[in-house]
Amino acid sequence: MHVCLCIHINAHTCAHTLTWTNKRNMQTLTHVHTFADWMIADPLCSMLIAILIMMSVYPLMSESLVVLMQRTPRQLDHLISGGLQKIYDLEGVQEVRDAHFWTLCSKQYMGSLRVYALSNCDSRRLLLACRNILTQV
Repeated sequence: MHVCLCIHINAHTCAHTLTWTNKRNMQTLTHVHTFADWMIADPLCSMLIAILIMMSVYPLMSESLVVLMQRTPRQLDHLISGGLQKIYDLEGVQEVRDAHFWTLCSKQYMGSLRVYALSNCDSRRLLLACRNILTQV
């Protein structure tokens, strides 16, 4: 994540530098009488720079949106279903409900679920086993 973030920040900084350079160049070109026909160059360069900025911002915005929406991380989808199956197969588990897993921040995941146990089951042992299974996921 840190490398990815640095690349996006550098691309964003590059786009701002291009904006400043474009502004200075267009001021110079449009004030010189021989380049008066180049007035279209300013909006075209501005649109190009806006596209560059949007391309650098899009990955950060999409990742932030996934975190804010508390979506189950895509890379953990198959692991979570396997972990839930292991919990369901534990001795004493009657039912597993309301499983919800989400990204708290980059590379840090949270989850909650309800495990209904049989009345003769050791609940502390079962809780420890569930915690171990989910920690391995």
